[in-house]
Amino acid sequence: MESITVVNAVLSENTYIVYDADTLRGFLIDPGSDGRKIEAAAARKGVKIEAALLTHGHFDHALSAAYFQAKGVKIYVSKADADKIEGHSFDMSRFFGREFVTLTADCVFDCDYLNGFDVKAAGGSLNVSDMKNTGKEREFMSVSDGGFLNVAGMKAGVIYTPGHSRGGVCFYFEKEGVLFSGDTLFSDGIGRSDFSDGDFLKLKESITAKLFSLPDETVVRPGHGEATAIGLEKRNKTLFS
Repeated sequence: MESITVVNAVLSENTYIVYDADTLRGFLIDPGSDGRKIEAAAARKGVKIEAALLTHGHFDHALSAAYFQAKGVKIYVSKADADKIEGHSFDMSRFFGREFVTLTADCVFDCDYLNGFDVKAAGGSLNVSDMKNTGKEREFMSVSDGGFLNVAGMKAGVIYTPGHSRGGVCFYFEKEGVLFSGDTLFSDGIGRSDFSDGDFLKLKESITAKLFSLPDETVVRPGHGEATAIGLEKRNKTLFS
């Protein structure tokens, strides 16, 4: 697994192009505002984008989701945040004075009902071909907290991390030692918890009980800003102040 970082214009949100260097099959994590810029970055490497995974449903992390969906890219989002991109809940676009093109996710995964987390416990593997169409133009799947999604021939670990958003998740690649943390954990900071479904105590628990259980050397690629490492943030005494 390799990745390319694209910094978008609206809120300097990071989009990650994750791909297999041998097959050049890939997917996006958090398709931000600059769809054509993201597309061009993938094309320069010859990467075929097959899917886009959202760490949460806030508008800046999904501004080009409709653009890519129109090109056949499957959009994945957690069940608890699907309503945001569908326009039924507060996606934060109005808060920032921005327009957001709503869409129906192709694949909705449900992990928010599970408690506990063991980073070494493998969850069930679910392929797109195994999913059932509900008649609502989207597919539903259940993946355990600490399990994984099979996307573009790669396994993306799913860690449920509510707090910034009720349905927030991080995507973890254990073999490569990389965590895509969305707006849960940043370099020298954490995500906001003062939005409509934010919760500071849940956010803190998501970080301390789950993310800080990962190896210290795990590289953290956040939704905004520069990369960091789990060990660095664990030693940050002002992280939650």
